[in-house]
Amino acid sequence: MLRPLLALTAAAAVAVPVLAAPAGAANDDLRVYVSNCIKQVYKPKTITLACADAGFVVSKIKYASYGAKTAAGTGTAVVNTCDPSCVAGKSLKYPVTVGLSRVTQCGDSFQFRRVTVRFTKKVPTGMKRTTVQSFPCGNAPTR
Repeated sequence: MLRPLLALTAAAAVAVPVLAAPAGAANDDLRVYVSNCIKQVYKPKTITLACADAGFVVSKIKYASYGAKTAAGTGTAVVNTCDPSCVAGKSLKYPVTVGLSRVTQCGDSFQFRRVTVRFTKKVPTGMKRTTVQSFPCGNAPTR
């Protein structure tokens, strides 16, 4: 009886580090997704930060790096001026840098839960140079 218990304990000791490795995000081959208005997307070229009205979107994202812990790149922010109202406002474009961080296990996949957008030139009226937004876990990934 001791031998099967010992084998089970040894198997569990080996399995735990394997399962824990992605949580530490040490594996650069790990696919980490981004919540893009609920749906998880791998290496999205567009991230919508204002899901209710798409009034703040980063498009044309080009990643300089995309790893298991962080991702970084550049893109174009498209921001609705909401002047005179958000319905009648114009969309203006601004160059930005994009950073992704805070990897969390969401269901069966891993997801960046924080996006940082920094306006590299002009800053839209009413906004700060740097915007940090956290996302909830999204639904199953889009592959």
